[in-house]
Amino acid sequence: MPWKVDSTGISKTFYFVGAFFILACALLITSGNHFILISTLCILVAVGYILSISHLNYSFYLLAILLPFSQKIALPLSDIDLGFPSEAWLFILLIALFALWMRKGFVSSEFLLHPVSLLLLVYLFFCGISALNSSLFWISAKAISVKSVYILVFYFGIYSVFKHTVNTIKLLFTAYSISLFLVSPYFLYNQSNYHWSKQTAAFAVNPFFSDHTIYSACLAFVLPFHVLQIFRIKKEQNAIQNLVIHGCISAVFLTALYFTFCRAAWISCAIAILLGIGIKLKLKPRFYLAAIGVAGLFATLNAEKLTNNFYENKSISTAATTSAIEQTQSITNITTDVSNAERLNRWSCAWRMFKDKPMLGFGPGTFQFQYLGYQLEDEITYISVFSPYNIPLGRGGSAHNEYLLLLTESGIFALAAFLILIILLLKKSLHLLLRCPNTEQYNTCLYLLLGFVTYLIHGLFNNYLDTDKTAFLLFASMSLLVQHDLDFRSKLKVNE
Repeated sequence: MPWKVDSTGISKTFYFVGAFFILACALLITSGNHFILISTLCILVAVGYILSISHLNYSFYLLAILLPFSQKIALPLSDIDLGFPSEAWLFILLIALFALWMRKGFVSSEFLLHPVSLLLLVYLFFCGISALNSSLFWISAKAISVKSVYILVFYFGIYSVFKHTVNTIKLLFTAYSISLFLVSPYFLYNQSNYHWSKQTAAFAVNPFFSDHTIYSACLAFVLPFHVLQIFRIKKEQNAIQNLVIHGCISAVFLTALYFTFCRAAWISCAIAILLGIGIKLKLKPRFYLAAIGVAGLFATLNAEKLTNNFYENKSISTAATTSAIEQTQSITNITTDVSNAERLNRWSCAWRMFKDKPMLGFGPGTFQFQYLGYQLEDEITYISVFSPYNIPLGRGGSAHNEYLLLLTESGIFALAAFLILIILLLKKSLHLLLRCPNTEQYNTCLYLLLGFVTYLIHGLFNNYLDTDKTAFLLFASMSLLVQHDLDFRSKLKVNE
């Protein structure tokens, strides 16, 4: 196929496209009049079309490399912030994919009609309906446009380009990890200059990541990929070289993850480890459901005692002398830990907002503007926000919960579709791992699933699906897991 890698490597066309992209971005940043801006957009469209008949797989690798390095810049002639250069390249990729789909058709019917794909479209549909009914229409229009682009490119686009080379998909994660690995020494250096302070972790990774928690979520997502590569190195050629590479990357990522001081990321990694052990022991999906049920029953029966423990817990996450164990324990301190108290404030606002508009919500992207009026005086903390503009560093964020945010902004139907989607994907992935005979496919599914789980757990405390750095990892993992499921089904049919 024309977008596959040829035997001679990267063609001259790809260098030509890259040069045009750099020129277009330079014009976009420096332009002061509409003529240049329109010309720039025309160039971007032309570059996108050229890509559609050239090496789209290389373009996705480039996107993966650009994502961790991207920074927010203000577009001229507008009040829009652009993630540069990743979102500019993402726009080109979208054009290239549309051109590809017009020539060769959209994704195959088996992928489009897969239950995960259908549920993802249902989820997007309810988010779109919510946007049409939004309390702040233009904000929601922008938010739903971004969400749609992420799903089209990261989910459907990756399938379109890599469906015939699914086993080389780890190159995408390798490309992303290389950039993340290069960002990590920068973060650690900044942290060392401030004596590894918890308070400075929030801005030590600027300007590449706006917040240390986003950075920690990305680290936790890709970490299983490199750790699992270490355990299977002995079966590959260049074993020592690969062991050193993945060992160094894992060590740097673990060190950086620790010094982000992000408790949600630590917990998500711990749960992923437990899940990995359960998978290696070949525990069936009903075991995990039973474990969750037992935990829920235990929490219900001991609700009063647990609540008292929460109030009695005095560990503070931001204290300079707090150990890693105490910081992890501080996640249940709902009285003196201001970070937790502010989360409870946001969650309470989200719940009150949901009760006001349970069906369609307030509209995608509106929470940070609408929750301010739902704050109660006895729940407000000293880091609470009272204006959605010029928010002080460390006091931003949205609902601090991916699921409550979706419930508040897009309503109960969108949340239901998203939760069913997650449950179905987890179930299919676990079944695939239990029955998968192919070692390469097994390992690929395993690190995709474990990375996916780290984000699902992290989503209980933060929300980043509106960020391209994390949306790429989540939707790409969904796409690749579905591809493996389809590949496994086709092999079963052949054997039958």
